[in-house]
Amino acid sequence: MILLWPTTSSPSSPNNPTPPGPNSTSSLPSSRLPLSSPFSRASPTWKLALSFFQWASDQHQYGYRHNCYTYNTIASIFSRSRQTTHLKTVVKQLVESAPCSFTPGALGFLIRCLGEVGLAQEAHHLFDEMRVKGLCVPNVYCYNCLLEALSKAGEVDLVEARLEEMKGFGWEFDKFTLTPVVQAYCKARRFD
Repeated sequence: MILLWPTTSSPSSPNNPTPPGPNSTSSLPSSRLPLSSPFSRASPTWKLALSFFQWASDQHQYGYRHNCYTYNTIASIFSRSRQTTHLKTVVKQLVESAPCSFTPGALGFLIRCLGEVGLAQEAHHLFDEMRVKGLCVPNVYCYNCLLEALSKAGEVDLVEARLEEMKGFGWEFDKFTLTPVVQAYCKARRFD
């Protein structure tokens, strides 16, 4: 953490024998980190997280396996730092190797991470794969997260198809279901 104090007094000088206080520039450390965008500050974080994630992946001989929470943690880090290539790779690895099951809440979280960076097709594919392989039994929350991701991407046809699936299950629609549907129609300028 970097603390920056506003300068309200000048540093000590021969005419001003007062030692520098917390408001003087001379009390700041000489090696300051550059203040830049949050993405460049987060850069070392995602690289370190990726390195640890890959190292942990190789710890099978000690009984370690990634679970839904480690996948969601790395997905969240990649999503926040806009590392879509790495996020796609992690999701592809998850889908292909089917290493663990997900709770509906964990799957919804992962879908939201994908949707936040515009990877709606990947979210759609992940949703289907997890369901088909029996790694997650989606609930209303999962569907709502998927509807939100598809809506942000303007995928009106997919939103309609998923809404019909939900209707087929006999689920009631609430504001969390209908809001992304309305947003998808508005984004596509389909007001009929």
